[in-house]
Amino acid sequence: MTGRQAQILDAALELARTQGLGAVSMRAVAQRVGVTPMALYRHVKDKDALLDGLVGRLLAEVNLPEPGHPWRDALGLVAHQLHALARRYPSVAPLLLTRVYVAPDAVRVVDAMYGLLTDAGVPPEQVPRIERLLSTFLLGYTVSAANDAFWRRDDTGPEVWATELDADLDDLVALIESIAVTPIEAK
Repeated sequence: MTGRQAQILDAALELARTQGLGAVSMRAVAQRVGVTPMALYRHVKDKDALLDGLVGRLLAEVNLPEPGHPWRDALGLVAHQLHALARRYPSVAPLLLTRVYVAPDAVRVVDAMYGLLTDAGVPPEQVPRIERLLSTFLLGYTVSAANDAFWRRDDTGPEVWATELDADLDDLVALIESIAVTPIEAK
């Protein structure tokens, strides 16, 4: 990614964060970057590419565990990173549920999920399906929690959402272990 592309994505993210996803247009982003809309097209093909890039920009903030990290811990780290991401950008996070993951930073998160499922002993032919199940839950939960879909923000604090996420992760670990073809130790 070029420096200008990063600047464009940062401008789109700030626009979406402050004014909502509906405010993100090629014209509005170009104005924020200080170029004409036509100049923007040299760096971003169209609005779809802009939104796909925005997904990558968001997921670039997820710090993934090092390879070889115990898979259960890796799952928890990724889940809590996604939760924190959605809380930072509640109005933008729904993009994570509606866009194809084509940006390199988005693909690396999917690859990490594949890796932890493989480490858990999930049969290779089931890894894509289980990754979709896991990712859809994690993204749905974190986006919903960040947007107060479960509880009103004044009724509970973020620690309640994190505690609930941990309980749900325990259930997901049990599901993954039930699918695994090899005995799961402390790996």
